[in-house]
Amino acid sequence: SEEHLRVVLSLLEDVSASLRAAVHAVLGCIPLTSPSCLYLAIKALQDNIRRHPSDTPNIFKSLSRLGKLCSGLAEDVTPRLLVVRNSVGQESPYVTLHPDAEDDTYVAILVLVFSAAAINPQVLAMVPGHSVRHWRYLRHKYSSLIPTIEIASVGNQMLEFRDLLSDLAPVATSDGAHDG
Repeated sequence: SEEHLRVVLSLLEDVSASLRAAVHAVLGCIPLTSPSCLYLAIKALQDNIRRHPSDTPNIFKSLSRLGKLCSGLAEDVTPRLLVVRNSVGQESPYVTLHPDAEDDTYVAILVLVFSAAAINPQVLAMVPGHSVRHWRYLRHKYSSLIPTIEIASVGNQMLEFRDLLSDLAPVATSDGAHDG
């Protein structure tokens, strides 16, 4: 239940790094029961990144697992996740902004979303184009967390993901020579 989840999430505020790491591990293993529970867990993990940046690798692992376990719920919460609030609380969708792919709180969302999309491709239909373009960079940077996604189209978006190795292969030019 949401009440039990709140009790578990409150442990993320503890000063003990080992306790927080245990909570991250547990969160990555329990299938949540509702979109509101998933949203609550994601927001708590983002807050944890802000308070304890050294927890970020464990949080990314937890979110990757949650995305795979809760891919159906992720489809429901993705539009709400891709909204940012400025310092006075006004909301702006990431659709209208160009978020920084080095912002760990933004990357945390994408770790979950791309992990969910590996199971449920419809999740990508709710992701703005610039976030989809971040997939390639994040796939390279966090190859153990960001899955390979091979999808020709999702909803109205045309997506073409290729394996990074195919990008390293020589490309034939019009005169038959190879660039590389």
